[in-house]
Amino acid sequence: MSALETFNAFLAAYVWTFSDSHGTGVYASDFWDDSTVLETNSSGYDYNMKDRSLANNPIKLWDGSNIQTFAKGIGTHAGDRSNITFNIADKGYKVFEAYAGVDNEGNENSSITFKVYVKKKGEDNFGTSPVYTSEELYHRTAMVPVVVDVRGVDKIKLVLDKGTSDANDHGDWANARFYTYARRKVTAVSDIPEHGSVSVRGTDGNYIAYGNIA
Repeated sequence: MSALETFNAFLAAYVWTFSDSHGTGVYASDFWDDSTVLETNSSGYDYNMKDRSLANNPIKLWDGSNIQTFAKGIGTHAGDRSNITFNIADKGYKVFEAYAGVDNEGNENSSITFKVYVKKKGEDNFGTSPVYTSEELYHRTAMVPVVVDVRGVDKIKLVLDKGTSDANDHGDWANARFYTYARRKVTAVSDIPEHGSVSVRGTDGNYIAYGNIA
């Protein structure tokens, strides 16, 4: 077994933390009442919910084995008016992260595609192509992680596209938050930064370093 294979096997069963953790970030829903940041807050069902599902229940997503409950996030509905836009200009955020999925209160009619658009500094409009697009998610499709690089981004827009219809298309951006750290893949021991706040998480052989990395 090579040094890298040994390293990967060693990491696979653990989350390793070097120095301090990267913190909890800033939850997107905490900007709910700040119109200077939350510029647009519409959905296919006229309103969105702070830290609750669209039907005002706890946010609950299927993880492939169990239902996970989240205290923070945004409950929304797919449709033509789906648009949640945050103005994050000059806030120093580097990463947006969330779990996307159909809320447990949906049913067999639910089908949603989650998309993220960004407007970069110096540009007049959002790009026509999303920087993130999920597969089409259903009531018992496992939630998916969303990770978007927002360095150099002025605005970020979260959109839910309906499937064949918008019936019961209750979707969640669970644990949606912004971080001021960057992230990169770690491919060998020597690639781990020697200082800074870093943790390494292993998934399917790919290892991500979290921390204050330029």
